[in-house]
Amino acid sequence: MLKAALGAIFLLAQLSGPGGGLPQILQTDFKQAAPLKAGARGEVAAMFTILPGYAVDRTLPFKLDLTPHQFVILA
Repeated sequence: MLKAALGAIFLLAQLSGPGGGLPQILQTDFKQAAPLKAGARGEVAAMFTILPGYAVDRTLPFKLDLTPHQFVILA
């Protein structure tokens, strides 16, 4: 029983080490379509590149959450 408990603790310790979150495999690059002007509507394109050695299923739904900044209105 003790060996099983120690084995479970060892297994869980392997899954949650320092910085044990999922790796950030997507890098984001934001580009504006045209120069943005104060008080006018503008567009910004978000492009994602994947780090070498990883793959992403492109058919899965993709969600992008944007946090509004002071004085910026997100449509």
